[in-house]
Amino acid sequence: MNLNSYFLNNLVLNKLTICLPIISLLAFSVQAENTKTIEELFMNSLIADAIYVDFKDENGVLLGLEDTLADHKDWENELDRVKLITENFQLLDFQPDTSSGFSAGMFQYLQGAHTGENIYASRGTAGAVDIFGADAFGIAAMGVPQFQVRDLYNYIQRLKAPANGSYQYLKKSLFEEFYLDFGTKSDGAGHADWFTSKVDGVGHSLGGNLTSAFGRLYSTDTVDLV
Repeated sequence: MNLNSYFLNNLVLNKLTICLPIISLLAFSVQAENTKTIEELFMNSLIADAIYVDFKDENGVLLGLEDTLADHKDWENELDRVKLITENFQLLDFQPDTSSGFSAGMFQYLQGAHTGENIYASRGTAGAVDIFGADAFGIAAMGVPQFQVRDLYNYIQRLKAPANGSYQYLKKSLFEEFYLDFGTKSDGAGHADWFTSKVDGVGHSLGGNLTSAFGRLYSTDTVDLV
């Protein structure tokens, strides 16, 4: 499904597309296809929690996964969970908050049956921008956190584009001008190989809503959505 189809489908009074944002706000799980054990799904849920931590410094440098988690106020007393995450996953990339409040990252399995496979994680509600912009105006009023979905699309487009290569990005989302306005950028990240094998998508609350959008926008790239 492309971006135009995603937005247009969410304008239709379709029970599934209307219910998914509501379910996500209540922090239930939405899963498209189960290929994993309950233990593996639990490990994925840890990534949905870890993505609330900022993994880049003020200069945009990617920080170490273990040290950043262990030093964070929400994780300093959860060292067993930190160990579980760092033994089983590697941090590949992190997108700090955009102007819409969107934040996400990419991780990779280090061991087990899914070694070498990757995970996309969306951050949930973490501040006033998310509460009023995405939750209230986006999901509650429109059914779609439109500005964060726009930034999600642009983030994945940039990751998949050749290094310093060009890619299509979305300037405006549907409800801003009632049409999609695309442009071209040339700062591709060169990580198309991260999507060679299908990836998982994880997210909590608003992050679950965005992960559902990720699965629909990039359905050929995804396996499980949790």
